[in-house]
Amino acid sequence: MALSQTKLADQLVHLVPVGSEAEAIAHLATAWETYFSDATVALAPTTPGALAGAMSAFKGALVGLNLPNAGATKIQAAIQAFWSALELSASAVWIVPGGVVAPGAPPTTTSQVATRLAAQFLENVTKASDLPSAAQAVAAVLHGNGGLGGTVSVAIAPGAPSPVPVL
Repeated sequence: MALSQTKLADQLVHLVPVGSEAEAIAHLATAWETYFSDATVALAPTTPGALAGAMSAFKGALVGLNLPNAGATKIQAAIQAFWSALELSASAVWIVPGGVVAPGAPPTTTSQVATRLAAQFLENVTKASDLPSAAQAVAAVLHGNGGLGGTVSVAIAPGAPSPVPVL
């Protein structure tokens, strides 16, 4: 498998309004984990259950999601926290010959997710986008700036580790 924008959109379109921030965080985290569970490195699949630490960091960074105008910023913070936590568990997440040395978030994760996401939220409202179209557009932003583009350093051959894309 590999990261799929369509799979992320399918997860987002099924999010429903909930009564508390904690429920919203849990549902959004489930959507992200379902999406990211298909990530591969050097053809190695994600090890089932190995994203737990990264998901805990993701959820923790979403606290405050319900505050006015906080959504895009909190989602960016969650994705950053997720990638940072992967540094601690990457060798268990992807089992590859030579071992995973260190993951690296997509370059736009730290600077552009919130800006692009806020713009997409506004566009979805301005255009009165239907739910499937809105979910697809948000998935495109998250997939292109928070999922795809990440790398891990893998010691494939003797010598310095080489960056390998997270797909």
